[in-house]
Amino acid sequence: MLDEYHQSFVAGRGPSITDVGIDSLGVLTGIFFVLILISVYKALRSDRVEKV
Repeated sequence: MLDEYHQSFVAGRGPSITDVGIDSLGVLTGIFFVLILISVYKALRSDRVEKV
């Protein structure tokens, strides 16, 4: 939302609720992938510890 607020002061650009939604989906997608990577890392790490 801060990015959209900033755009209201830039010539030729303006704030858009659609952009806020797209940015939010991007953030949620990124968080989702990071959580998956953490889960995979923990699973691989626990398998490695059990084998030792």
